[in-house]
Amino acid sequence: LRAERAVLLGYPNFAAYSQELETARNPAAVNKLLGDLAAPAVNNARKEAAEIQKVIDKEGGKYQVAAWDWPMYQDKVRAATFNFDESQLRPYFELNRVLVDGVFFAATKEFGITFKQRKDLPVYNPDVTVYDIFDVDGKPLAIFIFDPYARGNKQGGAWMNEYVSQSHLLGHKPVIGNHLNIPKPAAGEPTLLTYDEVVTTFHEFGHAL
Repeated sequence: LRAERAVLLGYPNFAAYSQELETARNPAAVNKLLGDLAAPAVNNARKEAAEIQKVIDKEGGKYQVAAWDWPMYQDKVRAATFNFDESQLRPYFELNRVLVDGVFFAATKEFGITFKQRKDLPVYNPDVTVYDIFDVDGKPLAIFIFDPYARGNKQGGAWMNEYVSQSHLLGHKPVIGNHLNIPKPAAGEPTLLTYDEVVTTFHEFGHAL
């Protein structure tokens, strides 16, 4: 169907249609960029693999590094090379501090919008929080749903959902959700994020904005 639509609109294929308004402008430019990146990326990956293999060998591992070994051993290489342990940052990245004093604070400073938590609305999971967002003039702008934790019945990754689309014509205010998959801590323990999870929280709120 996408291919048919592209042809109807005068494009040779869907890739050409979808790229016209993007930065690259056409599939040839995309392929050139990927081609230019491929060799340096492979070289860097081989260098990293060699460093990771040294750690595996040093620890007595009798196997070659594979893709699923990468995240754990990459952190070990960083610790050995730079004397840096990313876990040392986590006490500074408590979930609510990141969301309220980080993401919301930045949005208020940059755009003037403000946030107020709603506790009167029903939610599909007790870990979900809901916020009213107000425009610079104090008028209601949107409802924001924040769903941070991983669950057995939840797809992986992180994404933004648009539950109600904004319509100036019909006067509809948007309802937007950010969904993450942060491991939920034990009862009574704080939710301490990794640096990557902090970046993801900001990134997904960028989509919400």
